[in-house]
Order: sequence, then structure tokens, then C-alpha cells
Amino acid sequence: MSRRIGPVTGTAVFLAACALAVPLLIAAQTLALPAQAPALLVCTAVLFYAAHPLGHAIFARRYGVPVDHFYLGRTDFRRILPVARRLPTVGTRLGIAQLAELSPERRGLIFGGGVITVCVVLALELGYVLAGR
Repeated sequence: MSRRIGPVTGTAVFLAACALAVPLLIAAQTLALPAQAPALLVCTAVLFYAAHPLGHAIFARRYGVPVDHFYLGRTDFRRILPVARRLPTVGTRLGIAQLAELSPERRGLIFGGGVITVCVVLALELGYVLAGR
């Protein structure tokens, strides 16, 4: 069972989560070494969960596909990965009709937009962490 979140509210919540992860990342640099790893893991998890659905939404809007809603629920991977039973799923529901009209390349960019955005955000995070050393 999943809970629907409107596109405007979802975008605002995910952007706020990304914005809140930045001070955590900065604060982690000032912590003692044993406390840095958990703080960075929390920051990475927040950025992943927030940036992934935003990536799909950003690429979809770029190509004129509306975001019907975001959702928070459980994944079908629970059967495959035991650890996934404990993790919620955050996703993006897009306009199917408009998506079907796009070229395969553009659809691929929309579907891959979550991973592309997460990779860019996490690369920036890693760069910041390594530059602080």
C-alpha cells in the first residue's frame, strides 16, 4: 500500500530534504572521526531518497511529461532482498500517455533520470568530503 503525495508538495518536500542534508554534511566534517561515518551515511541516504524521484520528475518535466504524483510505500523487491522489507520506497508516477509519445531516447533519459541525478548529487557530496580532508 502506498501513500500519494501531490507533485507540488512532493517536489517541495524532496527539495527541502536535499537542503537539510547539506548542513548535516557540513556538520559531519566537524565531528570526531568515529561519528563522521554514521553522519555521512544518514546524509547519503537522505540525498538518495530525495534526489532519485526528483531526477525522474526533472527529466519528465523537461520533456513535457506531467508528474501525476509522488508516492511513499513498499517495494516489490521485498521478496527478493530481505533488507528491502525494512526500507520504504519513494517513487514518481508519470503521465503514461505523454510518456508513450516520446522517443525511446527521451523515455530512457526520464527512466534513468533518477540514477543520473543521484550519481551527480553523490559525486558532489563525495567531492566535498574529500576536499575537506
